[in-house]
Amino acid sequence: MTVLAGPGVPPENTGRWLVAGVSFSLALHGLAVAAWLWQPRPVPVPMAPAAVPMVVSMVGPVTSPKPQPMQDPGPPQPEISASAPPPPVAEPEPETAPLVPAPKADKPSPLRASEKKPEPKPKPKPKPRKPVERTVKKAEPKPAPVTEANSHSERAQQSQRAQAEQSVNAPRSDRLSAPRQGQTSVQHRAARISWQQKLHAHLERHKRYPRHARRQGREGMPRISFTMDRSGKVLSASLVGSSGTSSLDKEALALVRRASPLPKPPAVISGTQLTLTVPINFSL
Repeated sequence: MTVLAGPGVPPENTGRWLVAGVSFSLALHGLAVAAWLWQPRPVPVPMAPAAVPMVVSMVGPVTSPKPQPMQDPGPPQPEISASAPPPPVAEPEPETAPLVPAPKADKPSPLRASEKKPEPKPKPKPKPRKPVERTVKKAEPKPAPVTEANSHSERAQQSQRAQAEQSVNAPRSDRLSAPRQGQTSVQHRAARISWQQKLHAHLERHKRYPRHARRQGREGMPRISFTMDRSGKVLSASLVGSSGTSSLDKEALALVRRASPLPKPPAVISGTQLTLTVPINFSL
């Protein structure tokens, strides 16, 4: 004890300090133990259950079983017992009824039989009828009514007869005039056709195909109208039908003036001036 005490400390005070230090140490240890006991324990966290894979399957509609028809059990069968059969019961004898005499059937009288079945009478055959001769009177033809057509035909016949008589009685010079008139009309027509052919050939010789239209492959048929005198000179010309290509239309008008004078018309064509419409064909 003397070692722990410091110099100048009385021994009574040293015991007090020792007790106080031990009690203080015990109090600290007690507090530490109490703190450890009162510390909250960790609550275990429950683990989430593992995901279970879901399987979806298509199931058809459940058909309920068809009810089976109930079978008729039939009449109940008698149970057969192994016991001895019952004694036979004596059946009562049937009573015999008194015999009654059957009524006698009436015999059919011959009159009734004849009334019931009458015999068919043969039908008389129809007598063939004799053909009746009829006298048919023939209708007399009625005179046809005189119509205006008949009167016109009669008049025409009369006029033809009168003309025939006049031609017979006419002088010979008059009889020869009719065929001469027919011959002259044919000659006039032939002369007109010949002049038109000459005119077309003359225009074809003087026709020129435009270079621009030829390069582009243009074709057409413009129509021109021109007036000429008896000597064949062209007095005027105009375009009456376009070909759709301006160069071809211009060439058609220039052609008529370039080809003047044209072939002279024949004497059978009258008039001092003639106006003609001619198509000019441009084709490659």
